[in-house]
Amino acid sequence: MAYTKYSLTPANNTAAPPDGAPEGMLPSAVNDTMRDMMAQIRDVGDGVRDGTYTMTAPKITGGTITGVTLTGNTLTNPVITGATLTTSAFNGTVGATTASTGAFTTLTSNGATTFTAGTASTSTTTGTNVITGGLGVSGRINAANFDGIVGANTAAAGSFTTVTSTTGANFATSSGSVGIGTSSPSAALSVIASPMVNQLLIGASTADSGYGSISFNGTSGATRIGFTGGGTGDPNLYYDAATSGIHQFRVNNAIKMVLDSNGNLLLGPTTARANAGDVQVSKGISFPATQSAQSDANTLDDYEEGTWTPSLGGNTTYNGQSGNYIKIGKMVYVEGNVFVNSIGTGSTSLVSGLPFTSATQAAGARATLSVNYFNSTASNVTYIALYLNSAATTAQFQGIAAAGTTMSTIGIFGNSTDVYFSGCYYASS
Repeated sequence: MAYTKYSLTPANNTAAPPDGAPEGMLPSAVNDTMRDMMAQIRDVGDGVRDGTYTMTAPKITGGTITGVTLTGNTLTNPVITGATLTTSAFNGTVGATTASTGAFTTLTSNGATTFTAGTASTSTTTGTNVITGGLGVSGRINAANFDGIVGANTAAAGSFTTVTSTTGANFATSSGSVGIGTSSPSAALSVIASPMVNQLLIGASTADSGYGSISFNGTSGATRIGFTGGGTGDPNLYYDAATSGIHQFRVNNAIKMVLDSNGNLLLGPTTARANAGDVQVSKGISFPATQSAQSDANTLDDYEEGTWTPSLGGNTTYNGQSGNYIKIGKMVYVEGNVFVNSIGTGSTSLVSGLPFTSATQAAGARATLSVNYFNSTASNVTYIALYLNSAATTAQFQGIAAAGTTMSTIGIFGNSTDVYFSGCYYASS
């Protein structure tokens, strides 16, 4: 094809016929030149139609090319300016060895666009390509930078070893750390959710036996944390230690509480004592200052130690006046001493000020406190005891002054009387 012998500048085509059209041509020469041009045009057309024609550095400016199929043709360094290229099929290689000589700034498809590579390429480019719409890739994409949303129908068909984003992405890597919801991960794995819900969602079977969990080594019997997988049979949160493992609760890396493999709860100790209870402590158990009474008969709801002041009332003065108590549940142990200086208008038989109100009980079932020592009583006695009043904080001294068959209230307190007593009684709560 010798069409290249013609100049693109009309005035320069002055060569001898049929290679040009100089001034003053003979009629026969005009005919020969026209026939040559016809042949060149036919030759070019056949080459384009048959796919045997190579276009070198073509330039298409403006206009629209519609319904063209280019198969097996090579376009070398084409320049298409301001044109719309619409084809029913395009088969061939698109691109260039460097971004500066062959890069797309925008590639838009109204439907799904598929790029298929016969041989995977390991080279990278530095160009910036923006693809708007669906992109299906069969093969490999190698790029120095990739910004956007990446995914695949199945992991086997589209998996990635590294995905990096530089603009506030949902998934990012930085210096060996991975961020989800943040482009600046501050730990090996940073998960930031806004709002702060579902930071980590792990799915599992909906069957009762299926558990969604975090496993710390991925093997059977490993330490796990998780919930049931949606079944109604076991909806609980669980912490599952490996075989013979224990649960440790630490503060500043110091063990504060342990649940061992035998079910012992250790509050303070790190190792269970042999033949001890299920709950073992190192500093005791504290109860609230105000009892929170429980109705369960097997529940211990109170423990308290303290002091109390026994009193005879009135204007009695004392050389000694003291008392101590221990309360465990509803059982109260008390001890007291009343050493009178001057009895004055005080009671000679009734002691008040017990630390807890006694239970409501029938007369014959009321508790009595033993008299351990007495001196200088106001009456002669052969037996005395401190008899608690029902639903009260007072107790009455009763006894027998001489040989007899019935106890009765007896006035034992006077000036200088000294009495020590102790015992247990049942509190109202």
